[in-house]
Amino acid sequence: MPLEVAERPRGMADPKKKREPLVPIPADAPKMPDFKDMKAKIDGLHEQIKGYKQEITDLRAKAEDRKKQEDDPRQQLIKDKDALHKQRSALSKELGDLRLDRNDMQKKVNEIRQAARDQERDIRAMNKELGSLMTVEQIDAKIKELEFEHQSGSSATIKGERAIMKQIRQLEASRDKAAQMVQKADTVIGQRSQEDKLFDDVKKTQKAIDEKANEYADVLKKLDEKQNELNAFTGNTEVKKEREERDVISAKITASYAKMDDVRADFDKKKKAFEEWKVDYDKKCQEVKEKRRKEREEEDRKYQEKARERELQLAALHRLNPHEEEIANAESLIGYLKAKIAFQQRDEKKNEAKNAPSAHFDPSAAATKGMTVLKKEEDDDWLFGSKKNKKAAAPKPKPKEKPAEPVAPKAKAIAHSSEKLAAFETMGVKTPHNTLEVKDVIEELKKKKAHWETFKKTEKQAMEEEKADREKKQAADAAAAAAQKAEDDAED
Repeated sequence: MPLEVAERPRGMADPKKKREPLVPIPADAPKMPDFKDMKAKIDGLHEQIKGYKQEITDLRAKAEDRKKQEDDPRQQLIKDKDALHKQRSALSKELGDLRLDRNDMQKKVNEIRQAARDQERDIRAMNKELGSLMTVEQIDAKIKELEFEHQSGSSATIKGERAIMKQIRQLEASRDKAAQMVQKADTVIGQRSQEDKLFDDVKKTQKAIDEKANEYADVLKKLDEKQNELNAFTGNTEVKKEREERDVISAKITASYAKMDDVRADFDKKKKAFEEWKVDYDKKCQEVKEKRRKEREEEDRKYQEKARERELQLAALHRLNPHEEEIANAESLIGYLKAKIAFQQRDEKKNEAKNAPSAHFDPSAAATKGMTVLKKEEDDDWLFGSKKNKKAAAPKPKPKEKPAEPVAPKAKAIAHSSEKLAAFETMGVKTPHNTLEVKDVIEELKKKKAHWETFKKTEKQAMEEEKADREKKQAADAAAAAAQKAEDDAED
């Protein structure tokens, strides 16, 4: 069964290769402004402003030196003006304090006035309820009159007596209200008296405020006069010139600060344009990333499908020959035993050939001319040559050899490595320890091999069985998961 090799289409990126942007950057795309360039421009403007301020400081120092000159009549005018400024400041503070005191007193007057009005409203309501009996003495006199009438029996009926008693109870209740009304009236009188006193204080404070305000106006008038004298002073030409120089330098400082603001605004504008473009660019890059991610997910899905198919094919391949390993081990052991016997037979033949005499050996050819090969036991002088004309003894006839009887093969020991011993034990066959046991073991291995080969299947059968087993396993896993979920729900 051919197997497909599923490979991932992507690999590791080359670190030496320059990384290309996800989305091409157009040539006219806004760039992030250089902060260092902006800072250098602002630092230069700061240096200019520092120089301008130093020029103003020099002008002021020059003016101070001129002020120290005792023969300058303008300085006296300036001192008088400074004194008037101090006086104006003191009057302004006094006016402020007086106005605060007046406002506090006016606030108290309003509070007392409102409280007195509330008390008077209550008194009017009580007065309306009490009617003609306004005082406690009047109410007591009326109660005594009714009690006398009740005791004297002038009212002959029970109904009349009950009416008298009801009037008495009403008058007794009115007595408390009359007492409260009197108390409230006293309170109102006290509040009105306090109000009048505070109002007098307010008037006094207002009078002081008016006087201080007049003094303040006089000081302002004097300040205007001094300023007019200073303006009319003939030595003001130099001062005016210095003031104009200061104004020009101040205008330069203001222009430098405005230029700083323009530099910062231009930087912020370019930065904002870049950030807005960057947001849009990042969005496009994110879309490309998302697209590539989906493509990778699709590639991974296809790869996983191929991997599952390959896994299915491998499992099915194992089903084609489920005893492939056992068959291979049996063939390996059979080849091993045959090679072992072949090597041993070859070594035996070599040893036999080495120990057997040569079939082409001729003793007479080995004798020197004029010499006779004699047996050692026939003559002690066998080493000496024979006499001339002496006849050699006739050789004795050889006895006839008897045919060799068949000899049973001998069992020769065979050594095995530990791996082979384990292999024989795994295969479930007896380990042959000599050459006579090898044949039976080989036959037994061949039978096992033939038995295992009967389990081989076709590709179609293997695939169908593997798919069926997988479907059963998936169904069993799904049933187990459902049972576990039901058990968890029941516990909850």
